[in-house]
Amino acid sequence: MRTDQSDQSDQKTRFAIPIRWKLLATTAAIGLVAALIAISGLSRMQALNDRMNRIVDVAAAKSKLASLTKQELVAATRAEKNMILAKSQEEMERHMNTIDRTLDELQKNETALRALVSDETREQLDQFRSKWDQWQFNHAELRQMTRLNSDVTARMLSVGDARNQIDALEGQLVLIGSQSDDPEVQRMVFELSLSALKLQRFEKNLILASTAEAVDDFSEHVRPLRLSISEGLQRLAEISDARFDEQITAAQMALDKYIALTESIRNYMGDSGDFLVFQLAYGVGEPLADESEELLNAIIDSSEMEMTELQTESGKAYRTARNGLIVLSAIGIAVGVLISFVIGGRIANDLGKLAAYAQAVHDARDLSRPIPVVGNDEVGQVAKAFDGMRKTVYAQNAEMASLNSALVDKSQEMEQFVYTVSHDLKSPLVSCKGLLGLLKEDLEDEAYDDVIDSANRLEAATDQLSRIIDDLLELSRIGRKPLELVEVNVHALMTQLVQDLTERLEVAGVSISVAANLPAIRADESDLRRAFDNLITNAIKYAADVQDPKIEVGGLQSKHAVRYFVRDNGPGIEPGYQEKIFGLFQRLDNKKEGTGLGLASVRKIARMHGGRAWVESKPTEGATFWIEIPVKV
Repeated sequence: MRTDQSDQSDQKTRFAIPIRWKLLATTAAIGLVAALIAISGLSRMQALNDRMNRIVDVAAAKSKLASLTKQELVAATRAEKNMILAKSQEEMERHMNTIDRTLDELQKNETALRALVSDETREQLDQFRSKWDQWQFNHAELRQMTRLNSDVTARMLSVGDARNQIDALEGQLVLIGSQSDDPEVQRMVFELSLSALKLQRFEKNLILASTAEAVDDFSEHVRPLRLSISEGLQRLAEISDARFDEQITAAQMALDKYIALTESIRNYMGDSGDFLVFQLAYGVGEPLADESEELLNAIIDSSEMEMTELQTESGKAYRTARNGLIVLSAIGIAVGVLISFVIGGRIANDLGKLAAYAQAVHDARDLSRPIPVVGNDEVGQVAKAFDGMRKTVYAQNAEMASLNSALVDKSQEMEQFVYTVSHDLKSPLVSCKGLLGLLKEDLEDEAYDDVIDSANRLEAATDQLSRIIDDLLELSRIGRKPLELVEVNVHALMTQLVQDLTERLEVAGVSISVAANLPAIRADESDLRRAFDNLITNAIKYAADVQDPKIEVGGLQSKHAVRYFVRDNGPGIEPGYQEKIFGLFQRLDNKKEGTGLGLASVRKIARMHGGRAWVESKPTEGATFWIEIPVKV
């Protein structure tokens, strides 16, 4: 069993983690941790960089789209103003087409911008959308009014035919002034030219009037001025020479045509003059456009602010990732150094223990002390291997000591045996020799009765000598044959032995009792039976001399050994003889039959099983013979 456990322990030891594997695992773990830290840091920084790039791209796209939308808004409002100030129908249509294209682009950019903005910015974009829808509604009304009224035609008349007539009038007046020497005529020509210029200026202001009050105000100035010029021409005709009548008539005709054209312009402008168009363009459309532009500026500012915040956040995140990478790297290095220090310290500590143990064993020269446990790694395996060597050497030394002790015992036993044999075998031989001499004398004297007595005595002596030789052979056999250990049912063995000795017990008048709970033991069954046979036979021999002789057989079980006893109520044994009786040819009473080898064989059987045999007794109080056999055997 001990060998099996040792093998199992050795098998468990083989699965210990070698030191080189530990160091390799530690190095690999440190490298893996460092790689993971680096990969994690680089991945995080790469992810942060990608995220920032995407966010910056989105913010840049938002800012670009908002700027484009603002440019298109400005272009649309500028084209609208050019539309209402167009000098021809073709120019007005060209500006309208420009406005339509710009509005389409603005719509596309606004839709693209809406997909990129945040919730807060989307609210501003919704406000822009609302304001711009109002602007488009106002523009549609303005475009319809621009097409319905005749201001363009009126402008064409104003800057075309009407202006030509004023120029013709001024030309005639300049001709008269240059040909006449009359200061009064020249004064009148100057005043009429000045009035014509005022009339032309008032007419232009009328065309460009943006309110009804301005139209009425200019009309009040134009009518008196027309009458003043017409009367001035009449007075000029009266005071000038007849040679200027043709020029004065031409001037009057130009004035009349101008007045007719002015009335035509008034008819074209009607009640929805430019002041209504200007009211829609500047009073309604321009504030809406300004508000829309402010909202777009707010969106642009928000995008730029978001980009600034993202740059700040990116810097913080980069510093955090960098610091985290540094900290984790420092922790990984520190853990690696600590693990290496722990492993190195443990190896040094284990080797120190082994060195101290070796020195202590060397100083004490004691191999019974076990090697201290130092783990299951290579150092521990070396320690266990040395401990196995120590156990082997210790066992061999113990075995040698036991053999030496056994050899000493054998030597002493041999000396005692030789002495005893030479003494105890000599007595029967001397008796035989003396009886043979008597037998010769009786034969010579023809005393046949004495011859028969001598022959009987000679036979008894030879029988005793034969029993001594048989017991000696049996005793020597006990030490020579190997033990055949089996699990022995001692109670069954004792029951059978008592049955075999029943006749002898009855003849001696001895009663015997065997305990029912005799413990079993692993032993050589034939030797154990011989030991109990000798003890019971010895008890029968000496208990028969007392009244009501009794023999009791029992046993005791302990953790490490089993004890059996055979107790009798015989005369007892003196303390001085309690050890001697286990020697060869030792008997308390020479009158009792026997060779004196029975108890010697009992002790030898006990020792062969690793146990012992002894007696406990007091004179007149019987004797108790004990056999103790270790359980481990």
